[in-house]
Amino acid sequence: MIRVDPITAEVVRCGLVTIANEMGDTMIRTARTPTFSESHDFSTSIFDCQGRIVALADALPIHMGACKFSVQAVLDAFGDDIHPGDLFLVNDPYHGGSHLPDWTMTAPVFFDGELVFFPVTRAHQGDTGGAVPGGYNPGATDIWQEGLRLPPIRIFDRGRPRQDIIRMLEINNREPTFLGDLQAMMGSVRMGERRLAELLGRYGLQTVRAAVEAALSYAERRFREEIRSWPDGCYTGEAFLEHDCQGLEDIAVRVTVTIRGDSLRIDYTGSDPQTPGFINSSLPNSYSYIFLTLSSMIDDTIPRNDGLFRPVEIVLPPGTVVNPRPPAPCTACTLHAGGEVGEALAVALAKAVPEKAYIQNIKLGMPVVTFGVNPLTGEFYVDQNVTMSAGWCNAAFGTDGWGAMPAFFGAMTMATGELHDLLYPVVTLGREYITDSGGPGKWRGGLGTSTRLRSRADMFAHTYVIGTKYPMRGLCGGADGAPNRVVLRAGTPREKTVEKTAFGEPLSAGDLTIVDLGGGGGWGDPLERDPQAVLEDVLDEYVSREAAERHYGVVIDERTGAVDQEATARLRQKLAQERKAGR
Repeated sequence: MIRVDPITAEVVRCGLVTIANEMGDTMIRTARTPTFSESHDFSTSIFDCQGRIVALADALPIHMGACKFSVQAVLDAFGDDIHPGDLFLVNDPYHGGSHLPDWTMTAPVFFDGELVFFPVTRAHQGDTGGAVPGGYNPGATDIWQEGLRLPPIRIFDRGRPRQDIIRMLEINNREPTFLGDLQAMMGSVRMGERRLAELLGRYGLQTVRAAVEAALSYAERRFREEIRSWPDGCYTGEAFLEHDCQGLEDIAVRVTVTIRGDSLRIDYTGSDPQTPGFINSSLPNSYSYIFLTLSSMIDDTIPRNDGLFRPVEIVLPPGTVVNPRPPAPCTACTLHAGGEVGEALAVALAKAVPEKAYIQNIKLGMPVVTFGVNPLTGEFYVDQNVTMSAGWCNAAFGTDGWGAMPAFFGAMTMATGELHDLLYPVVTLGREYITDSGGPGKWRGGLGTSTRLRSRADMFAHTYVIGTKYPMRGLCGGADGAPNRVVLRAGTPREKTVEKTAFGEPLSAGDLTIVDLGGGGGWGDPLERDPQAVLEDVLDEYVSREAAERHYGVVIDERTGAVDQEATARLRQKLAQERKAGR
């Protein structure tokens, strides 16, 4: 292989990232569902002919590591039977997918007769054709109850669409926008195909391949340098999930991280067995959470590509909640127990490098999915309610949790309430921060949010609630965030506070749904927080005066509105003494 100078290598690397981002722009501009066009619940990336991650768009991080398995599954399934113009699709978590709603599409890119790249688009579908509209089935006890399973299949053969296959996919989906969204995915991948061919034509095959190798080696070298700065040793962490919807409770994910020189061993031996319910984290999904957590802890100038996997040995025992055997259901896994895979890893690494560790998890359970016939259009609809996704933002060393969607979601955004109300038969009455919901700490957790929706038509809802017993946890002395709360038909004799699951719950026109999402955990000792920062939080109504005194030991003069420095010093000393005495 030829050698390439560093400037050319970096230009090519950035060109690949730009192509991945342009693929994402194509999705946004052409998709019909607001899940893609507004909320951006999809990811785009570039892989090479060996199935290695070459470039990632600024998209949804939990997709990224898992896409590696999808490309490898295509290579394994089709081998030498891959041709220019082909288009492949996969979603099965036991054949390269993560969970059934995430469909991964890719096409081969050839140059001078050689297979070079795979542009990849992964997008969360509004329906999977399973027993329950929307794809999330809290009642599922095997994967067939969750939806249509797709091992790697070819939907275009040498540039010709396989209409029988596409028609089969269409009639197995409830969403009226499905075909348009599938075509948006096709357009995204084809855009990547064209741009990659242009890049290869501009720089030549050998130069591009050399630039890819340079980028992977550079990422590996930089990551190894970071690991060498971490203290050697064995560190353990664990995280718990309240339930699996089928009767199991307090499900544990456990990990032991061994840091030795410039390498890591991440071993999830000791995690609980796979469960009957749909929270099992598929192998690709667990890898993705590990990749996400490690990526969040390193210098942001290090490219996020396959080079990051090279210093890491990962052990995920088969038959456990972090690597189930078929036919265990998996639909919730991209939230839980995948989130607990990342949480346990962050807790372990916080013992080694506390200033770098960050919990990549959210305590969502699953959205409050509603479905029915939209009286405005006369069509069946599924509303994933992705507008209810602001909360759980943990603090980190040096920064408070921010008041929006957590870093876990990457480039996802929240559609406005106004747009949501135009598309679905609901009225958004309010969406606001919840005072005192952020976990106290030297740096405060981000606030949770309260969303209130009134139904404009009869519909059905199902959901899965966690984050009540195990909310977002604080680190290094920080306190946990506030728990979640979901209330259906609020204020009526039929009011129901969802403790675990709601399955096919009827909502009538006029019914009120309240979703209170928890806050993020704090970082560090709350008694060390800058009193002026606490005062600003009180003025912004993020923290009440009572909580300022109770958690932070900060006394605010009611007459002047300023911090009473002497009273604050006395109260902090008193609280520290009580804490030391165990009171």
